[in-house]
Amino acid sequence: MATAKLHFEQRVSINHMQLKWKITPRVLIICIIVAAALFTSGYAKLSLVHAAAGGTLFWHVDEAYLFLDYINSGVRMTYLSYLLEVPRTMIGGPTLRSDVSCSVLVLRISQQAIDPYTTRDVCLGDFRFVMGEIYSRGGIDGSLWKWSGTAFIRASGDEERAFNPVAPGGFSGFDNVDGWSERPVFVTTARDGQEVPFSLGGKKLSLLIRQNRLREVSIDLTRPGQAPERIWSLDESARWVSKARYEQIFPGAKTELKESQK
Repeated sequence: MATAKLHFEQRVSINHMQLKWKITPRVLIICIIVAAALFTSGYAKLSLVHAAAGGTLFWHVDEAYLFLDYINSGVRMTYLSYLLEVPRTMIGGPTLRSDVSCSVLVLRISQQAIDPYTTRDVCLGDFRFVMGEIYSRGGIDGSLWKWSGTAFIRASGDEERAFNPVAPGGFSGFDNVDGWSERPVFVTTARDGQEVPFSLGGKKLSLLIRQNRLREVSIDLTRPGQAPERIWSLDESARWVSKARYEQIFPGAKTELKESQK
């Protein structure tokens, strides 16, 4: 039986016909989409933000102050960088963080009302009761800040020189020092349902800390004979935000982002 042999030109012609048959419009569209996705993943940016907070409660005869220090950390990364970051985070590697902003929310709790006061753009923590005042060190330079009753202000030079960092109490707080008492409020690490009791005007109150599996934490205030009142909440899970919202949270990032695009 004779075996047919193809010349070189015939083989090239058949291969060319097969190639033309395989590259259909659907295949071409898929190739374009994949190429566009790969190109976009290397240039288009995502904005990721994570928030955390800690708390300290001070109180005396007829008023209490709940100090909540916030820290927002954020990063702008490409889709490709994010895909590479996920497995590194899962195995305990370092996470990216390019921007940080801080603020302090103070809730003044009286027998009649709850008044909020916010001091922005300052990183504080480790609040201390010294010489009848509430202080905290913060910022890159470790400067001393004092609670004025409505906001945190920079302490004077005389206060800075006279400041004694040794405060009453310790890890668990203190009771009745010049009429004041203090308790730490472990917002992030507290178990769900943990209470922080205190008293105002001889009446027993408490802060009830609630947590859920979605990393949402909240604080309820309980007063005698009244239903618990939600006074604060925070979503501690990492979340995607728009570019405009990111620049609102991190004002200093706005110029940097624009300069990087030049």
